[in-house]
Amino acid sequence: MRGRRYWLLSLLTILTATIEPVAQGAAGQPAAVGFDLYRGYLIVVRGSAGPEKGLNFLLDTGVNYTVLDRRLARELRLDERPGVLAGVNGRVAAGRAIAPDLQIGPTRRDDLSVVVEDLSFFEKALPVHIDAVIGLDMVGQEAFEIDYGARQIKFGPLPTLENSLR
Repeated sequence: MRGRRYWLLSLLTILTATIEPVAQGAAGQPAAVGFDLYRGYLIVVRGSAGPEKGLNFLLDTGVNYTVLDRRLARELRLDERPGVLAGVNGRVAAGRAIAPDLQIGPTRRDDLSVVVEDLSFFEKALPVHIDAVIGLDMVGQEAFEIDYGARQIKFGPLPTLENSLR
């Protein structure tokens, strides 16, 4: 079971994404969004999915594709279709759906293809319910910076740093 969770979060299959530009803060400055940090490295940021606000999204920059909790997908009445994910540990049944809109701070994606899976296992490790694992399909299309000291994610135009990925 542990291998399945790791595999699911690390090796999701390719899904397509519809991308909209990231909004900027005042005067072209990056827009900042606060986050909670668990275990020193797990970033949980508030976001929304359709009419559902104040959701807990786990940001995972090591995952390419977003995973919605099955409970949230049902609340949103998403049309979940069966699918199979293939990875190094074998094949796992997982749903696929189109999320009408997801938002974290200024970053919004409409009609994003997502994986639907039971994420309740996070409740054993974290004191908050995780509604989605947000991958790079959601946040990686525009520049962003994670400031662990300030516990903020900055979206938008960023200064060039000595050690940065471009």
